[in-house]
Amino acid sequence: MKRTYDKRKIQAALEQTGLNQCLKTIDPGIMICDYAPGELVISPLKPSQNILFLLEGDASVYILDDNGTMLVAARERPGGMIGDPELFLENYQSVYVEARTGFRVLALPYELCLREIRINERFTHFLIRQILLREGRKREIDYTGDTREKVLFYIRNICPNQCTPNITGIADTVHCSYRQVQRIVSDLCEEGILVRIGKGKYRLN
Repeated sequence: MKRTYDKRKIQAALEQTGLNQCLKTIDPGIMICDYAPGELVISPLKPSQNILFLLEGDASVYILDDNGTMLVAARERPGGMIGDPELFLENYQSVYVEARTGFRVLALPYELCLREIRINERFTHFLIRQILLREGRKREIDYTGDTREKVLFYIRNICPNQCTPNITGIADTVHCSYRQVQRIVSDLCEEGILVRIGKGKYRLN
């Protein structure tokens, strides 16, 4: 993980996330963190010390079931936020968050966040809105019909420019197997609903 404290880059990241509109103080502990593909961002042995606002790349969120099997629980992309449960919930058992691509986040130390929450209503509302948006995205997919409908919903409403990053990303998000998504995507291409635009990448036609 590479840390950056460059003030100009941090200011640009604050503007990208919208945090520049609601922070009262710019703490010197704010930083930009870059993770390599496959690197763990958060884990039970490496709990977050910051709320992380996603700037670039994507990551998978894993949980362990009772048998110790690792299951994909979510997919995180730019505009999202992670690390907040550890701030609000005492003894929270952190999930695994793994960078799937080069992954960049803006990190706000918990101490700063707690201070802002106590004095800054706009910041508190910003965090609540981010949490509700994240939960809303999960519910939209979970409540959308069968797997084929979930795949289409994900591409149509969540993928940037209605283009899939890769089939693995779809499978992670809609909670089904890679092969199942591959079959659905193949059928959608034959029907002219999707168009292949690269290796493992598809666009809504």
